[in-house]
Amino acid sequence: MADIQCGKFEIRSVGADGLTRWSARLTAVPDPIWQKAFSEEAAVSRVLGIYLGHNLTLTADIIEVSLLENSEQAVVGAIRNVIAKANSTSARYAAELQRQTDAEEQRRATAAAQMQRVRDKYPDGI
Repeated sequence: MADIQCGKFEIRSVGADGLTRWSARLTAVPDPIWQKAFSEEAAVSRVLGIYLGHNLTLTADIIEVSLLENSEQAVVGAIRNVIAKANSTSARYAAELQRQTDAEEQRRATAAAQMQRVRDKYPDGI
């Protein structure tokens, strides 16, 4: 999957709790591998103490977050960093998945060749 980029965040609503709901469109609908990478990278950022807002959600090609006033630019920057990290993590995951798929295909081809060799050796059985 191509790298996902995040568009401009725009205000969706202002809640009674003082949080402003922001949303941005992504350049594509992320696949499950990318979504997993995004969740993992967001969790790592939170563990490191990086504030990613409240109720960070990813739905189809929309990312939404509720933010406190005066934290918007810093949080949006942190979210964009998480997206960039998710791009590289998902690329690593996809490469590993492809490597595993290729290895499995090679094992099947080897097994099929071995079976054909034995059939050729004993065409009428033993």
